[in-house]
Amino acid sequence: MIVVAGLTPAYQQIMIYDVLRPGEVNRALDVRWCASGKVLNVAIALARLGGPLLTIAPLGGLAGRTIEREFEELDVPARWVFTRAATRVCTTVIERNPRRTTELVENAHALTEDELHMYAEAFAPALHGAAYIVFSGSLPAGAPSSYFLDLIDRGNVPGNQLILDIRGPEMLATLPRQPLLVKPNREELEMTVRRKLASESDVIAAMRDWVAKGAQWVLASDGAGATLLASAQEAYRFTPCPVEKIENPIGCGDVLTAGIAWGLRAGGSMVEAVRIGMAAAAENLVELLPARIDAKRALERVSAVDVERIG
Repeated sequence: MIVVAGLTPAYQQIMIYDVLRPGEVNRALDVRWCASGKVLNVAIALARLGGPLLTIAPLGGLAGRTIEREFEELDVPARWVFTRAATRVCTTVIERNPRRTTELVENAHALTEDELHMYAEAFAPALHGAAYIVFSGSLPAGAPSSYFLDLIDRGNVPGNQLILDIRGPEMLATLPRQPLLVKPNREELEMTVRRKLASESDVIAAMRDWVAKGAQWVLASDGAGATLLASAQEAYRFTPCPVEKIENPIGCGDVLTAGIAWGLRAGGSMVEAVRIGMAAAAENLVELLPARIDAKRALERVSAVDVERIG
């Protein structure tokens, strides 16, 4: 089983326009709603790939109840922590002409001390029988930066089981526990190291700094650009496979995480798992709703993901 844990889910509104004209009345061509946010995207993509998994996330308000129903309809196993604050709502604006995607993000509401404790109580028993634990997304306002580390220590989670798609101080706090994989995108990597990474060698140097602090592998994605993977001894460059038509890029990084976790649980090496993740992320591009990938088509794309060892 793969446990997917995170504290900042979202209910997503996707609005499609021919062109968006700021300052004017804009009437959408189509509007869709779905469960989303990093933790839920990872879980949904894993379920599409074949699981087994368990999602652990907080939900609140009308949006939270709607997400709960959707997960039941999608048959995605979940353990919810119900909160006083409503689950946030985020909006994706897709323009057809010109082809452009804009994301309007509502920050997650703070959880109370009791709710954070309830989350920890829900997380601990889920670890029994888990092959990998994926932490995904940011912490809500007011949560201590040590929160993910506290969950790891409380559950005595081995580093070889940890896949971390988190950032900033909460990610840095976990590195002494030697997580198997830390997965920032390039922007998150730059934000965390607090400097511009102008070249590929700069990116790899920053990744290796995290390896020196404890991470076994670091993966840095860069949108449509190359994805880099590094350990203390190895480094690889992955070139994304081409897609026929991009519908919505939102959630590709989350689907990448899901594909890696699925590939590792299936017995693949880290390099093989990253190729699976990148193929799944490419499949996400052609879907309008994030993480609702076609598993068969995703796996057919794996052979089109090029990988090159660096150095």
